[in-house]
Amino acid sequence: MRTMEAKLGDTALTLVANWKTSLEVAERVGDPMMIAREAVKEAVLLEKGLPFRPDFVLTTENVAEIIHIGVNAGDTEMSLDRIGELIFDAGIFAGKEIATDYLAMIIGPQSKEMPKKKGDKRSEK
Repeated sequence: MRTMEAKLGDTALTLVANWKTSLEVAERVGDPMMIAREAVKEAVLLEKGLPFRPDFVLTTENVAEIIHIGVNAGDTEMSLDRIGELIFDAGIFAGKEIATDYLAMIIGPQSKEMPKKKGDKRSEK
């Protein structure tokens, strides 16, 4: 299980990511790996000046769904409508940033899982 802390306006949130939440995101929103793949393709092609229309786009609704899944996987129960109101009050882009970070936490390795590169001076713990 992985956790992340986030804040929407004055409300602190703890989002939990685990196998079950990754499956729930896949079922309710879209497969996290597909979402990441589309984001990478979009970034690379836009950087090269090439037009690209991704198969998945974050929307106001699915940003709230993603945050709702993460929050309710922990010790907190919060309705989707409450999450939506928090996002609206804080600004939709604030919610998008949290949803994006949460998806990255689902698909990315934990920092201790990152492979050490040749010449890397990070200490082993």
